[in-house]
Amino acid sequence: MRYAVRGISKRAATISAAGDWLREYVWRYFSTFTFRKNISSESAERRFKRFMAGLGKGIICFYVLEGFQFRRCDHIHCVIGGAVTMDCSVIERKWRKKYGIAKIEPFDESKGGLYYLCKRIADTRTEWGFKLYKRKNKCD
Repeated sequence: MRYAVRGISKRAATISAAGDWLREYVWRYFSTFTFRKNISSESAERRFKRFMAGLGKGIICFYVLEGFQFRRCDHIHCVIGGAVTMDCSVIERKWRKKYGIAKIEPFDESKGGLYYLCKRIADTRTEWGFKLYKRKNKCD
């Protein structure tokens, strides 16, 4: 059963509201991080958070785990902002060395990436998060 909110579905309204909320932040990169192996969503999120914490103090990110099948995750989409000082190629190399492939591009709001990122957040099985990294940890 679909619910309508002023002529649009509840899912579409959620995606739109989340995308609008994310527009309030200044983003530097739009990213997709993949894993060499199909790992659990819990492990994927834990590894991703550890990696992001290693990028530096004052970084913010919004991320969505995707590719679920039987509680597995094969990639994470995210936007990165805040005090990130590393070039995208450096971040890609660090991820590749440890986990898999990363595609990181300068963020361009006109491409609609925030709404694309939010496309699954209304699904009950989707895991997502917003994080501010306050301390600097060594990137492992």
